Amino acid sequence: MNLKIFRISELNDIDRKQVDEFILHTLSNGEFINTTNYLAYHPQDRFIDDSIVINDVHTKKIKTVFMAAARPNDKETIISHPGTTFAGPIFMINQSIREIDVLLQHILSYYKNRYKTIILKTQPTIYTTQPSEEIAYLLLKHGFKAGFNAISNVIDLAKRSTEADLMATYNTSRRASVRSFQRKYKFKIVKDKKVSEQIWTHLIKNLQYKYNVSSTHSLSEINELIDKFPESILPYSIYLESKYAAFALIYRFKNIMHSQYLDVNYELVSRSPNIYLIHKILQLAVNEKSKYFSFGSSTEDNGNFINEGLMDFKNSFGGGRILMPVFTKYL
Repeated sequence: MNLKIFRISELNDIDRKQVDEFILHTLSNGEFINTTNYLAYHPQDRFIDDSIVINDVHTKKIKTVFMAAARPNDKETIISHPGTTFAGPIFMINQSIREIDVLLQHILSYYKNRYKTIILKTQPTIYTTQPSEEIAYLLLKHGFKAGFNAISNVIDLAKRSTEADLMATYNTSRRASVRSFQRKYKFKIVKDKKVSEQIWTHLIKNLQYKYNVSSTHSLSEINELIDKFPESILPYSIYLESKYAAFALIYRFKNIMHSQYLDVNYELVSRSPNIYLIHKILQLAVNEKSKYFSFGSSTEDNGNFINEGLMDFKNSFGGGRILMPVFTKYL
């Protein structure tokens, strides 16, 4: 192959669109959070973008995309990508392992002369459309050190086709909460077009109070992303007798539904509106044939501390836990 590297920041709009089409292709290991369209929501001063695309000179076809950036306070480390849960090199599943190896070496050669350290937050295996661990194999072969930055709760939905199947995975308390809520209360679930300021303010206060953390996104950023990806970013809220009760912001990936944010009105928490909302979203995931539902990380401080209360809450719906992989190499 005769290959050429282009910096994505220097591409025109037409070329960027082709990059995003490559990432979103059903045969790629990319997701909408890896696209230039998604990552553009970040303020320009938040990261120093150094994403690249590698093309075949003869066919003009894209062979791989690598979305990456450095942080302003650490310009000697390149990360794929600090603004997303995972990124890593993006390939088509029908590319040969030899071709992937050649492309990885080109990626490393490009960054070797620009940084001292490269960190890859690669896509967890369960996200792929086919079993695909050749990237991890090649990274280890080329001297990367394997690690993780989180442990995440996930539910395998493959053998669940009915509400009864889902309920069977819940613990006794969760089943009772769902049945009680359904029987006792008058409620309304809304698929929102945008997140309201009231809900977002409530969510931020709860994050600070409960976990002493802030949200990754601002309200304007979230609503901008919903406008861009209305089929992939899904806000749901539930109301009890017209009073806000709980909220969930769901990311729909190719094979997985993921809860990006969850919130509950603690004045109503004894009635379990958040439990019932999660139950209905799990039903949605089953109906849409998602392979897994991801609750996201239950760890803090880059995976060094387990939030046991949060993990127990997620475990009460059944499922298991996976590592969010990270590969590091000193260049």
